Amino acid sequence: LQCTRTLWRQLLDWSKSGCLLAVKFGGDTSTSETEAASTLKRGRSYPIVEAKEIRDGGKTHRLLRLTNPWMSEAYEGKWKNSSAEWIKYPTVAEECRHDEEAYFWTEAGTDDEWEKSEFFRTFSDGVLFVNRIFPASWQQSRMRAFWTKETAMGPPFQPEDLKGEWLTNPQWELHVFEPRTLCFICVSQRDRRLDGAQDYPGSVGFAVIPARTVMAKGPQIGRQDILNPPPVQFRNDRDAALSFAMTLDPKSSPYLIVAFGTRGVIGP
Repeated sequence: LQCTRTLWRQLLDWSKSGCLLAVKFGGDTSTSETEAASTLKRGRSYPIVEAKEIRDGGKTHRLLRLTNPWMSEAYEGKWKNSSAEWIKYPTVAEECRHDEEAYFWTEAGTDDEWEKSEFFRTFSDGVLFVNRIFPASWQQSRMRAFWTKETAMGPPFQPEDLKGEWLTNPQWELHVFEPRTLCFICVSQRDRRLDGAQDYPGSVGFAVIPARTVMAKGPQIGRQDILNPPPVQFRNDRDAALSFAMTLDPKSSPYLIVAFGTRGVIGP
């Protein structure tokens, strides 16, 4: 897990939107120092079923409720089911059910205390899994494209790109007809594991821009014209996706989705 100030907000958003969440316990020497870690199983995953932010006792409590499907002994963290913390903070106790052996709560900590929190210290060498579940009412579209020698022009706002050549990357028009339409966008490259490899030859990312802005400004487009929440993602991974659903309106439709990779790297 990476220590970022935005991760907690993302966890709240994912939890509220019905995503399936889990964290894998790595269990190396750095985490085995915590009493909580001693009751978890190395290499196993623990589903996250709730994320709560509660004000009580003059402080903010950020708590995650996890399932323990590998139960061999009770979880022994700060917020274990028999902890005195539940008596000390009655509002937290009222909002967080803590009477089931198969579940346990762990504290995430505020932004300044994130690295010191039980959750981070216990799972810092683990992996967070996020599986976004879309309801049947959502419409899904998939399109396939390639970066060629002529279109692999890299990400926007690079010092060497004086002519806005990044706008020749593969792109699609997105038409919106209903007010406040939620969109989730993901740009992916071929999974290297299918070829027996782990590393990717280049990074991928995308930008969402109103088409009229592209027509009006062309190469003079600035960072303020891109609708993605900053910073614009550019990842050396299988995919780059919006962490939050983007709200789009018909008045600025159509929109252009510009997919970019590492300059000069061609392929799907």
